[in-house]
This record gives sequence, C-alpha cells and structure tokens, in this order.
Amino acid sequence: MYINGTIYMIIYCLDPSIIYVGSTFDKLKYRWQNHKTAYNLYLKKKNSEFAIYPYFKQYGIENFKMIKIKDYIVYAENKKDHKHLSAYEQLWINKLKCVNKNQAFNPLSKFENKLKQKEVMARYRDKIRSNETEEEKKTRKEADKERAANHRDKIRSNETEEEQIERLEKERESNRKSYAKKKANEIPEEKNDRLEKERQYRAKKKAEETEDEKKERLEKERDYKNKKYAEIKANQTEEEKAEIKRLRKEEYDEKLANETEEQKKERLRKRREYKAKKKSDISANETEEEEKERKRKQNEANAKSRPKNRAEETDDEKKERLEKERESNRKSYAKKKANETPEEKAERKRIRNAKNRAKKKAEKESQTNLMANAELKTI
Repeated sequence: MYINGTIYMIIYCLDPSIIYVGSTFDKLKYRWQNHKTAYNLYLKKKNSEFAIYPYFKQYGIENFKMIKIKDYIVYAENKKDHKHLSAYEQLWINKLKCVNKNQAFNPLSKFENKLKQKEVMARYRDKIRSNETEEEKKTRKEADKERAANHRDKIRSNETEEEQIERLEKERESNRKSYAKKKANEIPEEKNDRLEKERQYRAKKKAEETEDEKKERLEKERDYKNKKYAEIKANQTEEEKAEIKRLRKEEYDEKLANETEEQKKERLRKRREYKAKKKSDISANETEEEEKERKRKQNEANAKSRPKNRAEETDDEKKERLEKERESNRKSYAKKKANETPEEKAERKRIRNAKNRAKKKAEKESQTNLMANAELKTI
C-alpha cells in the first residue's frame, strides 16, 4: 500500500547548526510527544540513547522545536515498514550537517552485521581453541567431521541425477585447481616426497587389483591416451605433423641402428605376435563375405606395392627378383629350422622323405612308361 510519510528535523532554536533528522508516518505533534517521553525514560536510564538526547540534556528540551522538511508518498507493507521512507531520510541526513550517528537506510546492513557476527564468533572460537587439550581437539575435529558428513548426506539424499553430475563436476574442478595451486607453490623437496608417495600408492593399488580391475584400468589408460593424442593431433598444423613424423622416423632409425641381435629378434617376435593376434581378432568376428573382401583388398595392395607389373619387367629384373625371393625363402626356412622343436623337426623330415619317395616313384613310373612306349614303337 502507499502511505504518506514525513521527514522532519529537530533544531536548537539558539544555534541552527544543531539539527537532528528523523522520519514518521504519524502527525508531528504525536512524534514530538514520543520523543519527549523517550527522553524522560532515557534520563531514568530506562531507554536507549538517540543522537539528539545529549543536546537536550545540555541545552534543555524546551529550547528545541520540530520542523517538517517534506512529505513523501511511499510504499509500505504496514506502518512498521520504514524502508522506503528511511531511504528519503538518509538522503536528507547526507544533505544536511546533522548530529545523527546511525544511518537511517543501509542496504548492506544485513551483510555487514553478518560479517561482524562472523568476526565475533571467530574471535570467540579462537579463544576457546587456544586453551583446549589434544584430546579435546581430536574430539572436536571428529564431531565437526561427523556433523559435516551428516549435513552433506542430507543434502545429497534429495538431489536429482543432474544435480549430482553437476556437483561431482564442480568438486573435480575444485580439486584440480587446488591440486595445481599446491603443486605450483611446492619446493623441490616437497615435490620429491609427493612423487614418491604417488608412486608407492600406485604400486600398492596395482598389487592389490584383480585381473578384471587390471584390464579395466589398462583400457581406461588407453582410452585416455588416445583421447589426448586425438586432441593434440586435431590442433596440429600440417607443418607440425610433418616435423613430428620426421623426428619419429629419425628416432626409430637411430633405435634400429643401435639395437643388438637379441633386441631385434624380440622386436620382430612381438611384431609377428601382434599381427597374428590382430589377424585372428579380425577373422574371428568377420563373415565369409568380409573375409573374401579383405583378401581381395590385400591382394590389390600387394599388387600395387610391386615396383612393376611382372609382365613388363626385363630379364635382368626378373633374375634379380627371383634371386631375392630365393634368398628370402632360404633365410625364412633357416630361421624356421633354428626355432623348431624336436617334434616339429621329426615331422618335417617325415614329410620331406614322403615327398622324395613319391617323387622317385613318379619318376620310375614315367621311365617305365617311356620304355614301354619305345618298345611298342620298335615292334
């Protein structure tokens, strides 16, 4: 509702520089009478002090009078709601040089009071904690933790899935920031201690994990690395990509040049195992049509990788190619023989002897057939 309010001043008749500014919704004569009554109670120490009361006491209240400054139509929920009128009162307090000590209107008063209350409580808390023993300190901390946990559980029990996701994201972000800040301000000794603790924690966790947990962890690590690699690769320019490729090639060539025979064998063995595993994984999940298509593409790729079509190559190129193939076959056969078990060796000899016997038999049969044909011709 809108109501009429009045801004007034109480002025000392003999010295107009002594002014007190106030506001009221009542008539001025009633407000002046209330001031007089409150002043009498103040003299009996039964009421709080207004800024003008010491002047009443010094010069006599009969030497003061109340004058209206201005009427305002203000919004008020009831007659006790002075916010709107107090704003106008504060404007006149700022304008006139008056004896008022307190601010009539301050929108930050609640905030300031809360801050003052917090400061008082902090001082009181520090005073109590400075005199407490170690046992009291422990019990207090446990009680604080329990109270915080109960409050947290109470809030989380009523939150939705979206609120939970948002809260967890904020917590992770806050933890990341605090951890990064802590890392930035740590000295080398603290850094070494932290890294050692992290290594011990990871080693302990790895030792306690099951096979399924290990697989899950490795899968997560691979996904994270792939994601990071994809992000980095997406932001690279063509020049950066070419430079990285060149550096990797140089590093790989240097590694190959410095590796021993054992390292080379191990590398090739791992490569063969990886290819075989990859091939088996692909073939296990593919249909017959997919297998045919894969083989066709593989044959096409092999044909493209040849330097020239064999129909177009010269005699020298053909000889060189056949020599290389024979050399490669000899090496692979010798390598296979070197790595085979006694059972595999016996089986290989058995197959070779069977082939030789079949070959000799075929040659003998062809020879007898030729001789029979020759005899028939002579007859």
